[in-house]
Amino acid sequence: MPQNVNSRFSEYNTLFCREMASSQSEKGLKVYVTAFTPKIIRILMGISLRYVSCDIIRAWQAQGLPYTLLKGGRLMIYRMALMMSLMVVMVGCVHGTGQRMIPVERDYGAVEEVTECEAKKAVADAHAVGAGLFAPYEYDSAEHYLAWGDHEASEGDARGAWDFRGLAKMFAEEALAKGAGIPAKDPMPVPEHHEDCMAEFDRLVARYKELDPCKAKLIAPGSYAHIEAELSIAEHELMENCHFLQAFRHMLWVEADIDAIWAKDTDADGVTDMTDGEPWIAEDKDGFQDEDGIPEPKPYPVLAPVLFKNDCAKLSDDAAGYLRGIAKMLLDGYKEVTVYIEAHTDSNASDEYNMDLSQRRMESVKQCLVENGAPNKVVMGTFKGEAKPVADNATRAGRAQNRRVEIRLDSPDVT
Repeated sequence: MPQNVNSRFSEYNTLFCREMASSQSEKGLKVYVTAFTPKIIRILMGISLRYVSCDIIRAWQAQGLPYTLLKGGRLMIYRMALMMSLMVVMVGCVHGTGQRMIPVERDYGAVEEVTECEAKKAVADAHAVGAGLFAPYEYDSAEHYLAWGDHEASEGDARGAWDFRGLAKMFAEEALAKGAGIPAKDPMPVPEHHEDCMAEFDRLVARYKELDPCKAKLIAPGSYAHIEAELSIAEHELMENCHFLQAFRHMLWVEADIDAIWAKDTDADGVTDMTDGEPWIAEDKDGFQDEDGIPEPKPYPVLAPVLFKNDCAKLSDDAAGYLRGIAKMLLDGYKEVTVYIEAHTDSNASDEYNMDLSQRRMESVKQCLVENGAPNKVVMGTFKGEAKPVADNATRAGRAQNRRVEIRLDSPDVT
């Protein structure tokens, strides 16, 4: 009779659990699959027999088939289980190959070895010159690939670790070249005693407190959060005298983050963001409060008034051409401008007549502007009659200056 299938499965199951536990505790499942492939084949074959051959053979026995046929059928099932096991093991053991394209095209089957030390040094060098703020894409990419390289190494995948560490090194070098926002300093000396580390911690905390929290969170939220987290962890470690070296490791990069925040100048106007009233709008350097980083509004263009003949509201040819030029200027450069026109007269007639005359002059100017492209809704007109002279009405020259329509622009877009 055939050997008892259940007892054989129990034997394989015991072997599988013992080998799995031993391998998992040492190098991880991936190493186990590589080192114990022959045993796995036998184990998987036993599992297959447990769930396949057992039922089939019992079914054949129920039909009263001869033992020789049962033995041959069992051999066939063994062969099927062996083939299935080999396929499973091959799928689990084959390393990835081929071309990788993201983030850079590379041959994954021929990646070069990059050690953990090389990758971490490249990232540290980039951090030391403020690359986290000045080249955030490259630096963040380097940090993420470095962490994933460590993860792959912990799983025993050397090729994956090399690939991701190589990417970390590449992006760190790009960040270093692009984002050197502060000069690199000598590394912080390793403290020999708890008191030395505590003194350095107090110095860094004093520098941290010099930063305006609201401004720092606005212009560099990631770096500011890193400073606070690292100092908080260091403070916790310093509560125990024997943990000062652990605290030191968390203090290493804090000063570079602080220096980078003080050095950042987003709008490149020469006023660093921490002291810039408008970090994203460049100072205009007009000699007026240039150190505050806030561009002052420019004076509105002063437009000459439109003059009229005595007791007349009709535009001269020169005045009409002048107004056409103003309308074109509005269309070309002042998209949201408001145009204020204010009409006046001399004192030759009665107040009532001059008020009506100034209204007609205002309407003539407004109509000309609108007909030449100025939006009707932005042209605001008023009329004052003879109430606001700018010259002496007792002289002919004075009265000529008072027969006018003044034009004034008012808009935040005026530059």
